[in-house]
Amino acid sequence: MRWTLPLALLVSFPFLPAAALAQPTLSFEDQAVVVAGATPGGDVVLWTVYRERIAGVSTRLGRAHERVTADATGAARLDLGRSVPELSVWAAVDLTTGQAAVGTPGSFALTEIDAKGRRIDRALGRLEVDRHGLEIL
Repeated sequence: MRWTLPLALLVSFPFLPAAALAQPTLSFEDQAVVVAGATPGGDVVLWTVYRERIAGVSTRLGRAHERVTADATGAARLDLGRSVPELSVWAAVDLTTGQAAVGTPGSFALTEIDAKGRRIDRALGRLEVDRHGLEIL
């Protein structure tokens, strides 16, 4: 009797839909951000931090987020109605599975920082880092 639950989980695991185990991916078009590999019919949050030139003279830092629904194939698309900012970092989170993807358009390189030397203080709910700014989703 005590083996019933673990055996049931072991037996049912191979029959999980492939989409539930898929890792989403991000791709970029001229005026759209596309997510593939999300849960079909599920919601996806797209989030960005970007820097763009204004009139070729100064720059502006911006942030945006949007919730979109994936189609039957697990693809979700966010049409921006303008060019995707070249200097931007995007994150997509499948709200059904919690799986996430991070990407950048064009030749803008994504720089990951090493967690070593950073400290998460759970009691105070904060993360100490040696940066001027940090965006957390």
